Amino acid sequence: MAQSAGRSGPGRVVQGALGTGQLVVTLGGLVAVLAAISPLIAAATLLGLVPALVAEVRLSREEAAMLWSISPHERREAFYAELQTSLPAAKEVRLLGLSELFRVRMLDELAVADGQRRRLDGRQLRTQFTLALASAALLGGTLAWAVRGAGRGELSIGEVSALVAAIAALQGTLASLVGRISLVHHALLLYRHYRAVLSAEPDLPEPAEPRPASPGRCPRCGGASSCAACGSVTGPTRTGCCAASTC
Repeated sequence: MAQSAGRSGPGRVVQGALGTGQLVVTLGGLVAVLAAISPLIAAATLLGLVPALVAEVRLSREEAAMLWSISPHERREAFYAELQTSLPAAKEVRLLGLSELFRVRMLDELAVADGQRRRLDGRQLRTQFTLALASAALLGGTLAWAVRGAGRGELSIGEVSALVAAIAALQGTLASLVGRISLVHHALLLYRHYRAVLSAEPDLPEPAEPRPASPGRCPRCGGASSCAACGSVTGPTRTGCCAASTC
């Protein structure tokens, strides 16, 4: 997970930041059009950005925590899958009859990971449904107000059309803006794991006063790489000896 976040995280952050800037410019123009018709409706539409943004950030954190929790299961799943398809291990797997064991364990790990993904998908579905319902209610209420104002002569037909189009475009822009911000937030959350790996201490601590490595010795005669006993000056060869005649 850290490796994937280190590769794709910076690009996703830059892409999300650029997209956010473009959407902010578009949002400013739509708000200006809507505020010219009804400042109250423009303010109410912008206030709808707050719960959507809070919900998306919360879902982003839950997704990052879920990916962290299922990471061991995914690694074990990949390990068991590799054992079943690896050519070096094929002989041992067939001789010992381990294929079914590895398959069951792989499916168990996959089921655990899929179960956590499914629960998160359910929460995302409920959140998105609630936000879509609130957006539809706002659009319906605005349309009813505009039709009523047109019936009283307070709004023209062109203003009603512009109001409906501006609200629909504004809601789409707000949804895209929230999605971009959530994307950047999610990428930054995952990038923390990459930073943690970079700043991690080595598994084997270095001694305060490390000693130099001893010269290589011949496994047959025990001579050093430049030992006069066997006449070697290059150390042990691939054959396991220093190739000296005295060995």
